Amino acid sequence: MIRTSATGALLIVLGVVLAGLGVHQLGVVRAARKWPSAPQPRLGRGLAGTELAAGILATAGGAVVLATLVPLKGVWQVGFEIVTGLVVLILGMVIAAKVADRVELNALIRSPSPLYRTTAPRPGGHHQIATSPPAKTTPPMQESDRPDPSVPADARPGWVFTDDAGSWYLCVEVGRGHRLVRLPEFLLVEPDPARRVHAAGTVELSVWPLDAGGDGDPPAADPVGTGVRSSA
Repeated sequence: MIRTSATGALLIVLGVVLAGLGVHQLGVVRAARKWPSAPQPRLGRGLAGTELAAGILATAGGAVVLATLVPLKGVWQVGFEIVTGLVVLILGMVIAAKVADRVELNALIRSPSPLYRTTAPRPGGHHQIATSPPAKTTPPMQESDRPDPSVPADARPGWVFTDDAGSWYLCVEVGRGHRLVRLPEFLLVEPDPARRVHAAGTVELSVWPLDAGGDGDPPAADPVGTGVRSSA
């Protein structure tokens, strides 16, 4: 009886150790297959699965050996041993699946993003590792992105301006400032430092469908432009 107990306990301990190592390697392998910057596993998927299966089988075998110590006779003894082995085998597979998912998740969390790279420490500085995004090139400024110096500094997009000649302009935002759009043509005017404009209000834009459904043409345009009303 002592020898049987020692054999069963040894098989269970050996199986738990093998299953633990195998399930850890299996989780790392799964993380490496999903994320390129994850730690590379020491074993492949096949070896990790084999180690895990061997551990679960060894644990189930140890449980069967210990089940032989139960004082049963005949068919009941055999049935109890088979049921014990199957229960341990199924529980081992379920627990291994959950642990592998947890190991995979932890490996993915600890993995750095592949879009970032580590910067080397400067000579004489603090020894630390930092990450910085990849360098990006700024596209050259287009002609339409140049701000208009005639627009007041406190202007906001949507404001309507007028000049001494009676022309109307709509203020729009560009990359680094504001530009003027001539109304009602909605044409972007060239920047002119000599132009003097005055704030006249804001605009309200209305969109009319192209097909009026036979009810006639859309309403006539107001003085500012089609669908545009100025309010002080």
